[in-house]
Amino acid sequence: MADARFDEKTLKRAEFCESKCTACKKSREKDTGFWHTVVKLEEKLCPWCRAYTKVHACTHTRTRLRKRRLEVAVVLMITSRPGV
Repeated sequence: MADARFDEKTLKRAEFCESKCTACKKSREKDTGFWHTVVKLEEKLCPWCRAYTKVHACTHTRTRLRKRRLEVAVVLMITSRPGV
């Protein structure tokens, strides 16, 4: 995700965090649990996590909310069917 607003160093750090950091990858996959907690604490200290957050803004949060809305819609659809 190349963006003119960020320098090359920030983009490289964000790319590392996204593709090579094991803890961050696990955190994004599960979005809950141990690794998610570690990454949330680490975001303020780790320069790679800070770069990822800066470049991707709140995409991670939007994705999580979208997943949650979909889950709720499916549950409502299933429970509102007659005879279930």
